[in-house]
Amino acid sequence: MTIAILAAQGLGIGLVNPFVIADRMIGGIAVRPFEPSVHFRALLLRPPDGANSRLVADFTSELFAVRNAFLVAD
Repeated sequence: MTIAILAAQGLGIGLVNPFVIADRMIGGIAVRPFEPSVHFRALLLRPPDGANSRLVADFTSELFAVRNAFLVAD
């Protein structure tokens, strides 16, 4: 998010993961497509011995649903 904030303050430009600006919480920036496409990888981190509670399972399911809403076919 720091890159987007710096751009919003007129201190440069940046190439960011689209999730950084998806909620439009950072004003004062212009969004332009970038070619070629850059694919970002995200990881879900959790303790190795952590039990999956219902809350964790529901949260993980919601994360994947939101991710899938942003997928763009290449």
